[in-house]
Parts: sequence; structure tokens; C-alpha cells
Amino acid sequence: DRRRRSRRRSRSRDRRRRRRRSPSSSSESSSDEEERRRRKEKKRKKKSSGFDVKTDDQQARAANIAMAQQALAAAQMLQQQGTLTRKARRIHFSGLPVGITPHVLRELVNKYMVSAKLCLPNAPNEMPVNEVNIGPDGRYAFVEFRSVYEAGNVLMLDGIQVMGSTLRIQRPKDYVPAPAEMLMQMVPPGIQNASAAALVTGGVSRTPA
Repeated sequence: DRRRRSRRRSRSRDRRRRRRRSPSSSSESSSDEEERRRRKEKKRKKKSSGFDVKTDDQQARAANIAMAQQALAAAQMLQQQGTLTRKARRIHFSGLPVGITPHVLRELVNKYMVSAKLCLPNAPNEMPVNEVNIGPDGRYAFVEFRSVYEAGNVLMLDGIQVMGSTLRIQRPKDYVPAPAEMLMQMVPPGIQNASAAALVTGGVSRTPA
């Protein structure tokens, strides 16, 4: 009986000791868990930092691609507009003075257009002529303007005197009116790649209608 009682007492003491130790052990276990979480968080951050750099690079590349696509789409739209309005933006000049060059004719037309206030209202002082192509005999030229509006306005200069010659400024025979909504649309120089031969001799009439 005594042995049994002593065993019971020892067991009860052990239980009490475990109960006393349980808060500290739980705190130790919680601190261990917290430490493990911190370590995992550090590892995760290290991994994510490298991943984030790649993601940033990918985002930058994607942004550059999107910008390039937008620029290409804008250029294609301008090219389509240039093609659609080209025959309405070209004007036939005849009676050119002997020896005049495309550069000189371009500068003269730009000067007359600006001084006569025949340019686009939103760009009154900018040069309206995109391209000048003089015929083989040097007596006529096709002048391409940046807008249908300015191509129509230059007709008001018909009959002006240039270097002792009277210029005839008229629509060419292949003139095709442009859509009304494109009247003021500007087409930058070089947007439509057409050779001088195509403009002057390639199926285009040398004399206006």
C-alpha cells in the first residue's frame, strides 16, 4: 500500500510539474514557430526579389512592344490616309521658268502660300509643300502638298509671275476628291513612297484637265 501511495504521489507531482512547465514550453514552441516563419519569409523575399526583377523587365519589354505597335498603327493609318488623299493633294504646275530646280520651286510655293495665308489655320507658318517633281523637259511639275486643304488653296495663285514666267496652277487629270473629313488632315513628307517617274510619267497625264 505504501508503495502504491508513493507511486501515486510521484505521478501527481509529475503532473503538477508538467502543468507548471506547459506555459513556458508553449511559449518556446510559439517562439520556435515564429522563428521558422521569419526564416521562411526571408527565403521567400530572396526568391521573390529575383522574380520581381524579371517581372519588371518583362513589363518594360511589354510596354516597349505596345508603344512600338501603337507607333506602327499610327504610321499605317497615316500611310492609308496619304494613299487615299494623294490624288487630291497633288497639283499640276506648268509654264515653269527655264532651269528652275525642285528646291527653288518648293521654296517659292511655300513662301507664297505662307505670305498669302493659304496654309492650314492650325499651322499657318509651316511649309505646306511635301514634294516637288519636275518633268523631263523642265517645263511642268507635280507639287504634292501635306493637306487637301492647302492643295485647293494654291489654285488661287494661278497666273502668278515667277522669274519672268507665268505659272499655270491646275488640278491634274487624275484628280480624285478626298473625303470631306480628310480635308484638313496633314500627311507628313515621305509617308507615301512614290518615285518621281511614277508621279511624272508613269501613267499620269502631263497636262491638266
